[in-house]
Amino acid sequence: MAEMSDRQWLEATFTDPEEAGQGRRALGQDSKAYYDSLALAARLGKHDVSEFEEAATEALFLGALDEMLAEEAPPAKKSWVPQLALVAGALIAGGALVWGLNSGVFQADDGFQARGIHVPAEEYGQTRVLPFCARAIADEIQFITPDQGPCLLSDELKLAYTSDDARLKYGHFLGVHESGELYWYGPSPAAPGSLKVERAPQTPVPVGESIKLGVNHKAGTIFVMGVFAEREMEMGELESWAKAQLGALQQGHTPRLDRARVSVAELKVEAE
Repeated sequence: MAEMSDRQWLEATFTDPEEAGQGRRALGQDSKAYYDSLALAARLGKHDVSEFEEAATEALFLGALDEMLAEEAPPAKKSWVPQLALVAGALIAGGALVWGLNSGVFQADDGFQARGIHVPAEEYGQTRVLPFCARAIADEIQFITPDQGPCLLSDELKLAYTSDDARLKYGHFLGVHESGELYWYGPSPAAPGSLKVERAPQTPVPVGESIKLGVNHKAGTIFVMGVFAEREMEMGELESWAKAQLGALQQGHTPRLDRARVSVAELKVEAE
């Protein structure tokens, strides 16, 4: 029988959110030395990543994501937050797991500023793209939301999403630079079809591998889009559609696409 991931085990074992948070913290503490050795292996050029490493890293990242979402939420809406002291260990280990994916955050409920959604609410449930900068400061890694300040070209970014509609089974994540240049975040341009996305109205789901902003990116404003659709989409179709959206994005409008819901996050990137 296939083993459960650490996140699945925590959710199955602890029905109380506070207990689950304690379990997640314990997972981080028990893994610190292991992640330190993983970081060293990454610097030495060893890149093998086990299922345990991936699952534990995801658990740590989700804990940090929960923390930041709760900090952004109004006091009345704040949920429990696991305090993770060892997110840095997981991210430093990201030399092998490389963290990131492109960023900006605007959505109606949880304290984030809303960007207008033109699809009627009764047609599809809410979706969000949740990008964060990962910045190394001394021996620690800090997660920074777009409304906390601009990203730097030396940062790495992690992208996650939430979706409250089971009909939206396919996703594409891409960015449009203010100059019109397109960035493909997931799936890669070489991969056919779309990513499979799941209904996850509360627990953010990490997307893809990380992207270093210093590679193939430049300073300026990047409009990061999550396209959640009922059908699979080809890259050529999305490319022509995305290139036509820059004007609407610069005016603060969220693009529309047939049988899909689009969420937008605006990311400011600065040079060093």
